[in-house]
Amino acid sequence: MKKVLILSNHFATIYKFRRELVESLVTRGYEVVVSLPKSDDNEEIKSLGVRIVETYVDRKSLNPIKDIKLFLDYLKLIKIEKPDIIIGYTIKPNIYGGMATRIRKTPFIANVTGLGSAYYKGGMLKKIVSSLYKVGLKKAKSVFFENVQNAQVMIDDKTITKEQAVVMNGAGVNLERFSFSKMPKDDITKFLFVGRVMEEKGVNELFEAIKKIKQEGIKAEFGFLGWFEEDYSQIIKELEEKINDLKKVKHDYGSQISYLYGLCLMGKYDKLTDSLKSIINGHDNIISEVEIYNNDSIISMIVNGIKHKGINIFVDEQASLEDINVSEMEIQRIVSNILNNSVTAMNEKGLIIVRTYYSLNSVVIKIQNNGPKIEDEIIDKIFDVGFTTKENSNKEHRLGLAIVKEIVERNNGKVSVSSNDTITEFIIKIPAKISV
Repeated sequence: MKKVLILSNHFATIYKFRRELVESLVTRGYEVVVSLPKSDDNEEIKSLGVRIVETYVDRKSLNPIKDIKLFLDYLKLIKIEKPDIIIGYTIKPNIYGGMATRIRKTPFIANVTGLGSAYYKGGMLKKIVSSLYKVGLKKAKSVFFENVQNAQVMIDDKTITKEQAVVMNGAGVNLERFSFSKMPKDDITKFLFVGRVMEEKGVNELFEAIKKIKQEGIKAEFGFLGWFEEDYSQIIKELEEKINDLKKVKHDYGSQISYLYGLCLMGKYDKLTDSLKSIINGHDNIISEVEIYNNDSIISMIVNGIKHKGINIFVDEQASLEDINVSEMEIQRIVSNILNNSVTAMNEKGLIIVRTYYSLNSVVIKIQNNGPKIEDEIIDKIFDVGFTTKENSNKEHRLGLAIVKEIVERNNGKVSVSSNDTITEFIIKIPAKISV
């Protein structure tokens, strides 16, 4: 059985990016030995049917003593394992593994997954690395690259010959493990950065772009999938704090605007003027989440019992609910179910107005909110038993508005709903005890 020795500097290099190669070698009958640093994740590689030899590699160190030790470790490893061929990944395994294979006269294939910081920064460090590469790769059978540019750099500075260079079409993606999925249909654009968080990957420019996008109020989310190569954890933390501060400011202004809009709709112009003066003067205590004009009414008690964090609720009662033949408990079920439904849809921001008034021989309860529009294709279904727009809802969530309709119709009343981009409105009309 032929033996393949793979040299790597990190678990992820093999398991996440070359897993299919390892599986293919094992399937074809090769004995595969992988040399890489100690990690709790190495068991994942073992499960592919390979043997692990833990070899200390300090990826970022410039200490020549550590690098000499790595070279000696590779010499010893090759002598013990006696592989038929060696495959190297990343800079130090390629350089020091390549040097060791020249001494042991073992066929060697190198994989340059990127030129690394040393090349991009230039100067003396680049000259040293380039010289080491020339020694390590001189006898390599092939040197694989993932893009033409990296290959051309090494050919131009005579690190390798043109005949040694093999350019692949990238590292590849396993489409069974990472299957295609459609873009989500919402109004938030989501960006995902996949890679190590380091300067050479362009994260500094990305952070500046994120700051500008958030300051301009564009609806976007940014995620990072990878580990920190430099001290970016503090930068990420500070950026998250700034974004949260901006969200708080946006939320506060949204609450103020909703409050003023409600006063305008209800014709409370004196209070509107006072509130505007308070905003101009910078007072922070102008917003009350609940504005009630009859604190002893059934409606006011219901509203005070509703969890409505971040939502302004106005109650304006011009009609007494004692003038209808509906029990207090049934009124509570009607109003609280609609309010709870509205609060859930509004995602902790916006305005709800509850009004009661007389209309001909009926008492009308009107509940309005400025949350998302109820789409035309579902608005006729929302009073049906079992219908819900909530994901992972339980049975109780499927009954609220159906209960409202059942109670109203049992008391010879009518309930309707209308919705547009500006406002959603529930109207409950119940016959009065006496003509009004």
